[in-house]
Amino acid sequence: MKVAVELYTEKSLSVKEEAYFKTALLTGGNVFPGSEGNDRYGFSFIATGAKRVAGLGRDFFYTLTSFPAGLGPIEARPGKYIDLPEIPEEFSLILETNLILDPGVLSDTLGVRLVNERGKGYDIPLGRPDVPVYWEGRGKFIILLAGAVHDKFLKAL
Repeated sequence: MKVAVELYTEKSLSVKEEAYFKTALLTGGNVFPGSEGNDRYGFSFIATGAKRVAGLGRDFFYTLTSFPAGLGPIEARPGKYIDLPEIPEEFSLILETNLILDPGVLSDTLGVRLVNERGKGYDIPLGRPDVPVYWEGRGKFIILLAGAVHDKFLKAL
């Protein structure tokens, strides 16, 4: 199954110049090959609700010239499709950022979007009680997605 994994805003988020989001999928205690993502911003802006701020599987540095002038709100590029043989029992997202340092703010502000090959997405707000967010240190988190994904993901997509 091919799936793209993205971080999106549940609420507006002030993104500061030099902000970054480093992400990767963790399956069975190991980083899934090719899932590492790094989104870096060279300018400040407001990411409005439901906009991508990061995606897995690619590395990109955003500048004002990265976006067509005046053609809509600013958001990160879509995540790269990752070929998962199946949804693993242990399915987590590793996130490191210098923008959100506290797990409460993270849970209130962001969500994870899974997108299938046909472009159909399934949003998982991080504020859900079945999505544990573990705080590994300032700006370092592990987000357990297995419960939310196994229950509804296959039906939704």
